[in-house]
Amino acid sequence: MPPPSYYIDKVNQDTLNISLYDDVKWTIWPIIGSIGYRLPTEAQWEYAARSHVPFEYAGSSDLDSVAWYNDNSGSRTHPVAGKKSNAFGLCEMSGNVFEWCWDWYADYDKNATTNPTGAEKGAGRVSRGGSWYDGAWGCRVSNRSYYTPTYRGSNMGFRLSLQ
Repeated sequence: MPPPSYYIDKVNQDTLNISLYDDVKWTIWPIIGSIGYRLPTEAQWEYAARSHVPFEYAGSSDLDSVAWYNDNSGSRTHPVAGKKSNAFGLCEMSGNVFEWCWDWYADYDKNATTNPTGAEKGAGRVSRGGSWYDGAWGCRVSNRSYYTPTYRGSNMGFRLSLQ
């Protein structure tokens, strides 16, 4: 089992979490140099989804071939790898479930940046990819969303990254 990639402090509330709807607010720090699993940053998620190919969705411009969404999902999640993968071999990065990212949600920086990090604080964590509930617009690789960190739903999941 790989070592942890996060330190979770359940005693001291996170002062950077400004959500009015999150009554947990655990303080979580990444362990720098850890070789373990973690949530990707938003930039890492988008890099993986785009896979150097300019498609509208992760792996194709034909949504039906790469995603479970409101027109074909039967209003439920599906096992991963039921659709065509993208150029990096990753499946269902568009549709099926929104995927949590590490970053707090905020507007993008207007200046060009390489491997940007999210906002210093926020009320919601970034989620990407769209879900079985969404239409085509919500499943585009460029679409961004966010939820309060305590959100739970059948349209939410995560994809881990190796640090």
